[in-house]
Amino acid sequence: MSTTFETHKALLDQASQAVIDRNFFAAYPEHPKAYAEDGMAKGAEWFNNQLNNPFGELLQTGEIGFKGTESSPYTQELLNISYPVFETETLIQKAKATQRTWKNATPETRAAVLIESLDRIKKRFFDIAYATMHTSGQSFMMSFQASGPHANDRALEAIVLGYQELKRFPANADWEKPMGKISVKVKKTWKLIDSSLACL
Repeated sequence: MSTTFETHKALLDQASQAVIDRNFFAAYPEHPKAYAEDGMAKGAEWFNNQLNNPFGELLQTGEIGFKGTESSPYTQELLNISYPVFETETLIQKAKATQRTWKNATPETRAAVLIESLDRIKKRFFDIAYATMHTSGQSFMMSFQASGPHANDRALEAIVLGYQELKRFPANADWEKPMGKISVKVKKTWKLIDSSLACL
């Protein structure tokens, strides 16, 4: 098991038990005070720096242009934040290339990578809150809770359910069928097979 899995194992175990028991469990507190003290100020600064600029935090390459027409319900002004536009086939080919690596990942690695992504998102809750606030019209508190902690908690539950399903059957088994004086023995190994890609 990887170091990353060990890092997140306690959280995965807690969340898994909550799913089994159907008990309340929230890994991400919903009040802003539970996070960085300067988070609100830094989040506002980050959002203001996005205005009138192309959004440059995505790692994808190969865009064919930029588009963006959002207006803030609060200022009634265009945000002028543009986002990269891609050909559908480009995204599919990039996803297929990544899928070749992902399909060989163990359930532990998959869970660890996804929980690590939630951990990194947690550090951006204030940034996300301001973006949600100025694109949806929700209040700051609702934007923070719904797009931050609540969204992460729902994602964690989905990760847990996926992990439990992947671990429901053994990866290896010794299969034996008695046939009178002899028996047929087979060492069986199962491999996870991903479903096909989809582009929305």
